[in-house]
Amino acid sequence: MKTSLSLMALAIGCAFTTVLGGCHRGDDGPLANVDQLNNLKGPTRDLAVELREGTNMAASPSPDGKRIVFSAQGALWVMPAGGGSATRITTWRLEPTHPVWSPDGKSIAFQNYASEGNYHIWTISPEGRDATEWTTGPFDDREPAWLPDGSALVFSSDRSQDTQYKIWSVTLKDRSLRRLTVGSGAESNPVVSPDGARLAYADNGNVVTLALGGTALVGVMGAACMIEMTYHLQLNAALGSELTFLGATLNAKGFASWFGAVFVMVTGFALFELCRRQFLRQWGRIQEEIEHEIKRGEAL
Repeated sequence: MKTSLSLMALAIGCAFTTVLGGCHRGDDGPLANVDQLNNLKGPTRDLAVELREGTNMAASPSPDGKRIVFSAQGALWVMPAGGGSATRITTWRLEPTHPVWSPDGKSIAFQNYASEGNYHIWTISPEGRDATEWTTGPFDDREPAWLPDGSALVFSSDRSQDTQYKIWSVTLKDRSLRRLTVGSGAESNPVVSPDGARLAYADNGNVVTLALGGTALVGVMGAACMIEMTYHLQLNAALGSELTFLGATLNAKGFASWFGAVFVMVTGFALFELCRRQFLRQWGRIQEEIEHEIKRGEAL
């Protein structure tokens, strides 16, 4: 009886590594060789197993709505949105989760669990080609999301080395990394608005939004310019009325300088408010679509 149970366990293990509803490799090549399943010895049989449910799975629809990528059994799979056989697109040497399609549908980003004990950001084509690692190092990088133009990915990471997760971005053109948030909380699950102007993310149970376009910074620069000119007016005898601010020569007693500073400040904050309101409208539409799809799925 012990031998029979061992052989059955080995057979089921073999089936899980080779079959998922009639699966095959996405690049039309042979299935990846598995180095070792276990230490059992003796003859084995391959059994076909059709999976219909799973735990800790993540799925994402393609931009055209025709395909779905999902994670299951330690791999990424692509299948028709209407159902059918799933195609494995990652080898067993990767352990991917949290897949998300690029806006043009030509690439899929995901977080891959590395042997060092943390996640890094990867991309792969829907056909299983060009697997590329975009972040490295002793950091935990997870939950990728695309910018609308596909030029970069945002993700949560502990790279700030303050024991908390912040939102970062990596540019695909030159692999440059940029920290986007500076809060003291644990930030995760970033998503970029359709127009690329706003970033939303979770922070200790709250949803926080942030302008990505730098509009608020423009307003701050105008206000800083006014503060600097006021300082020169107060110390006119020592500093004089003329000053240089960000490469521009200003006169603290001149109307044009004050008008320019006020214009920059008002314009910057007005653009910031415009982006904020536009994001809230678009986010509301997204939430309505999500709720509609949930209700439609429950009705099926």
